[in-house]
Amino acid sequence: MKARMVIRLLAGLGLLCGVQTARAQESSAKLVTPYGESVSVGGGVVNFVGDTAKNLTDVGGYWDVRLAFGTRTPFGIEAAYIGAAQSITAVGMKNAFLARNGMETNARINIPLILRNNQVLEPFVLGGVGFARYSLNFDGINQSVMKIDNDNVLVLPVGAGLAWSFHSFMLDGRFTYRPTFDDDLLRTASSTSHGLENWSAGLLIGYEY
Repeated sequence: MKARMVIRLLAGLGLLCGVQTARAQESSAKLVTPYGESVSVGGGVVNFVGDTAKNLTDVGGYWDVRLAFGTRTPFGIEAAYIGAAQSITAVGMKNAFLARNGMETNARINIPLILRNNQVLEPFVLGGVGFARYSLNFDGINQSVMKIDNDNVLVLPVGAGLAWSFHSFMLDGRFTYRPTFDDDLLRTASSTSHGLENWSAGLLIGYEY
């Protein structure tokens, strides 16, 4: 009985996505492709989850450049360059900050909703994989819990957001949570300390074509 209800729910959601996608594609006559592509730039705030990294750094800023394919279809993909920087307060370190540079690729599930002519509102969820390189920059002597100056980590981003487009102009607001793996930057990193796990919230401005 429960299995049938789940199947019906998924079928209904798929039908809704299909109908809304068809309407979204009808409104995209001026786009080069009916399924939609976009390029966007943006930024926002970022912070760590674990107490060790969070207590050492301040809330920082991030920036990204993002390419998306399938902005008007139920399923899409995107690739992005992401950079970030956070200041550090630690004994013996002056002018210290932690920089992050990396790449991510995500799969997206979209639900395009029509507002009016040439205007689309689109909730979405995402999940993917990427890597990030952390670089510790400072003057003085490193007496903090950071045991090395550079570290490459595996990232598995998950998140949700809301995109709005009008003709070719697009706004995209999103929240992303990033579990990390193989992070050796912190001396106290363990399976329970969250290491370099982080979250970000931001806004992108883009061109849809």
